[in-house]
Formats: sequence, structure tokens, C-alpha cells
Amino acid sequence: MKACQLFGALWALGLVWTCAAQPSTSAVPLWRYSLVGPSTLVVDCPMCGRPSIPEALRGGFDMRLMTSNFQGQVWAVENLAFYTGDPQNPTRRLTGSGQWRLITPVAEPPKQQMTLELEISVEGTPPTTFSLDFTNDFSNLPKSFPVLDISLTDTRGSAFEVYHLYLLAVPAREIWFSTRHNFTGARGINGTRGDLLSASGRIVRRHGDLIGRLGFMPMIGEYNVDAVDLGPKGDIQFSLAEDVFSETQGPMYHGDLLSSKGHVVKTYSQWLAPFVPMPPTPNAGLDAVARLPEGGRVFSIRNGFFSQSLGRFIRAGDLLTENGQIYRTIEQLMAPFKTTAPDEVGLDAVYVWPHGEIWFSTENRFDDATLGPIQEGDILSTWGYIVFRNLDLLSPFQPLEDLADFGLDALHVITDERTPPAAPPRLLDIRWNRTEGTLSFEWDGDGQAFQLEWAPSLLGPWQPLRPPEPDVGASFSMPSQMPPIQFFRLRQW
Repeated sequence: MKACQLFGALWALGLVWTCAAQPSTSAVPLWRYSLVGPSTLVVDCPMCGRPSIPEALRGGFDMRLMTSNFQGQVWAVENLAFYTGDPQNPTRRLTGSGQWRLITPVAEPPKQQMTLELEISVEGTPPTTFSLDFTNDFSNLPKSFPVLDISLTDTRGSAFEVYHLYLLAVPAREIWFSTRHNFTGARGINGTRGDLLSASGRIVRRHGDLIGRLGFMPMIGEYNVDAVDLGPKGDIQFSLAEDVFSETQGPMYHGDLLSSKGHVVKTYSQWLAPFVPMPPTPNAGLDAVARLPEGGRVFSIRNGFFSQSLGRFIRAGDLLTENGQIYRTIEQLMAPFKTTAPDEVGLDAVYVWPHGEIWFSTENRFDDATLGPIQEGDILSTWGYIVFRNLDLLSPFQPLEDLADFGLDALHVITDERTPPAAPPRLLDIRWNRTEGTLSFEWDGDGQAFQLEWAPSLLGPWQPLRPPEPDVGASFSMPSQMPPIQFFRLRQW
């Protein structure tokens, strides 16, 4: 296991022991994938000749590398779970496993093949369940690996019913975001515009937890989070949409990057200094921030300014680097989309993938000649597709408000594609409370997020005790009927 620590607990004696596991180059990679964008399921009737009606397909699966050599790679597809319709009441559920092969022939483009064995449950009166096998012809890789872009067909199809799958999947374990508007969730989880949310349908951090250590004067309402970045040791760093006053640290501005640990990470003047702005230094705001795979950060501003070092005007929507360069102009980000005024949409959230793709949302809505209306809360890709509609992101919360869009002010992805810190996290303390039946952990590590996993033995199977979180500690209620020896593993991203 890469960048993890292993520890066990002997319940019968009430003793605890730990041992650090150094990163292993022989560890089998296990990546979590999520379906995005135009992933669809189509049920055709060749004999009927009826029009094909695609249904949006969502869900995810694990990919485990089995073999890798000069001829290619073989990955096992595990824990596959897809659905169509509402995530709480799907019209179809697809579960199963399979295999994905990457073939790298000499002097030819790489090719891919995928086979899936799925069980499909269809809601109805009565509900039905059946098994199908899917595969594809050997095809070229349309996009950069590790992104999967592939079409599969049901091998048992008849003249009256054939299933087709189109899968566009990225190695996204968690997608975190914030909204511009509050919402009331039908499941009892309500969100405010300052909360950090997960697309899995939970609150990662409440607004009050983010600003609690910054010494802000009491106010009515919430401070709107306008950009989010994750630093080492689970430090959530963010900007606010307005200037505020801290009773302990004085004025804080929209362009400042703040820490949930209670300090200013970077001021607006420090962001702009490498660009040598025309005096006086403006507070240009901070609308988006993200870390680059190669190191350093990129950011976007709300108000434009003239850069003396570049000899040009910097606009809202341009993506800038910390060393005073333009990483992408807003026209370059919007190049795949067909709109009349790409320089007027602005930039409100961004995430840069190691494979070269950039996800982003815009400050203003616009119309695309092919995709239709694009709302300011939709996540877009520089590869020219809609990653998620805003209401799709929020669907696990089931908001009761009748809004077409709740906005998107911040975006972050927990992905297995990014190389984790080289040093494993270090366990600081384990406490077993027999009276309350709880086991508490504290640790230290350079990761942005951490996840505890449990297994009955060193050989597994390993199961997560919770989703990835930006924490350096956790407590769990442990059932009384547990095996006498337990093993725990800590992962970091």
C-alpha cells in the first residue's frame, strides 16, 4: 500500500500495537473510478425500429492492475455499481465485475478491450433481474489514459432487446464543491453557501468549521466560500466572496487565501506581486485556485488589472500561475465550446488533472450551439463536454428548492491519479474507550485527505471505515462482537 501506515489492535487484552509500513513499489494499484459526462445506457429493439433513447448512467467501479509488460496491461474491474434515474430510486441498477485490457502493439496506436459480467435490476411491476455480458471490439484509445472512454454492447442481445453502454470514466474517488445558494435537502441534510459538500451526498465541512478559528466578528448569515484548495495535513484553504474583519488578525480581503487552521496562507498582494500590477496594487479577488500536478498553484481573479511584467491586461477568467505567467486564457479554456463571447463567461472554480484535462465552472451562464444552455453551476471540461450538470451534483441531497442551478463556487477532486506524499502518515495515538465502545485515532501526515480501512487479517479484505476526509484524527463506535484481533490501514491522498 502506497503511503500508508498499518496498525493493529488486540481487543481481548485491551492492548494496541503499531508498525509503520513504508511505501512499496510492488503494491497493487487500486483506483476508484466515477462515471461522468455523456455516460449512457441505451436499450434498442432492432426488430421494432423504435428510436434509441439514451439514459444518463452514473456510478463507479474499482480498477486493480493485474499484469503490466511491454505488450500492455490487464486491469480487473471490481465493485461495479451503476444506475439510471434518481440515485435514491433508480429505474435500473447494474452491478458486477469484468476486465479492461490495454494493448500496445509495435508501430501501432494503443488499443483497448473491455468485458463486463453484469446483473441488471429493472424497477417495475413486478421488478425484474437478469444477467448480461458486455464487450467491445478492439478500439483505439480516444482519450489519455487513465481516462476510460469506451462503448460496449450486450453479447446476448436478441432481435427485440439489445443493451448498449457508453462509459466515460475518470479516476475520481470524491468530488468536493460548494454552492452559491443554500438548499434544503429532502434527506434531512441542509446545505449553506459556505459549506464544503461531497457529490456522494454528505457535508465534508460546515461553513462554521471553516471560519471558526479566524476570529471573525459575529454576523447574520454566512460568508460565501469562493475558492477551495487543500494543503498538507488536511488543511482546507479557501477564499471568501467579500472582505471581512477578524477581531484577532484585522482586515481580511476577498483576494486572500485563508486556512481552516486559523491563519492567512497568502494575501491578495502576494498573489499579484509577480505580475507587477500597475500601482496601486488592486484587490483583484480570488475566484478559483487549484494545485498543479507538477507543483505550484494556479488561480483566477474577479477583477482585471494591467500587468507591467507581461505588458498586457489580465482579465477575470484567465488562469494564472504563482510565478507571474498566464497558464490558460479564458479563450483557451472555452475553445471546445461554441459560444459567441467566451471572454465574458468568467471563471468560478477549477481543477487541473495530471492527465492534462481541466475541469472548471464559469461565473456566468452561456449558450453553446451544440450542448445548449450552460448554467454557471455546471462543471465543464477542456475536452469539450459537460462533466456534471449542477443539479446532478446535488441530486444525492435531493434539494427541495425549485432552482435550475445552485451555482458552483469551489471544486476539488480526491483522485488516485495524483501521486500521494512519499512519506507515510505517522500514527500518534490510539485510545480504546471500553465504557463507550469507541476507538480513537490521531495521526500526522502530509496528505490532503485521509481514510481509515479495516480488515480481519493482514491479507484482507480491506474495507473503508469512512470516506476520505481532511482530518488528522477519527473516532469509531466498535461493535461488541468483533474478532479479538483487528487490523487497520491509513491511506492518504
